[in-house]
Amino acid sequence: MKKHLFRKALKNTLVMGLSATMIMGFFTGCGTTTGGSGSSDKDTITLTVFSERANYSGLQVGWSAQLLKEKFNVELNIVPNTNGAYDTRMAEGNLGDIIVFGSETDYTQAAENGLLFDWEEDNILADYGSYIQENAPYALEKNRSMNSDGKIHGIGYDVATSSEDLNSFFYTWDIRWDLYKQLGYPEIKNMDDMLQLFIDMKEICPTDD
Repeated sequence: MKKHLFRKALKNTLVMGLSATMIMGFFTGCGTTTGGSGSSDKDTITLTVFSERANYSGLQVGWSAQLLKEKFNVELNIVPNTNGAYDTRMAEGNLGDIIVFGSETDYTQAAENGLLFDWEEDNILADYGSYIQENAPYALEKNRSMNSDGKIHGIGYDVATSSEDLNSFFYTWDIRWDLYKQLGYPEIKNMDDMLQLFIDMKEICPTDD
């Protein structure tokens, strides 16, 4: 691929990654697009997500996959780090479009080998990641400080808008919102209230799929 086409593919892929996915780790791109057989799928973009943390392989499924398809016409193909996948992809010079690293050493190696996109090139971060810039500036600068080239190639997964909020999203009381809505959004003050909520929710929907 000629250099200008290669860089265009990188830019287009990162734009879709920033626009269509949740920030999961450090990501990069050498984008590929695949069209479906139907006319409505002809412009579907499939992004390869190489994840050292994944225990699933194949196209993303579920409500989040449906949302990405409906809003952005994007599909995510998950590739786990099995059978030496990282070393193979490093040797090929193509880790994927979105990279989720589980090892700082692997990330640093990929960055030093030029396999990670510069988020600030062509104002990609400013144009499509303004929320990240405004709410996670220290995380971005932390990434910059990790790289010998002084560029931003990604963002850590453990990020909050303030030190008080750090890790709070790991410990939440997650419930089915549709059932909670049917019950009139009862206020939960303590674990006794939560227990009663579970009992009331079970009466509405005693089994799941």
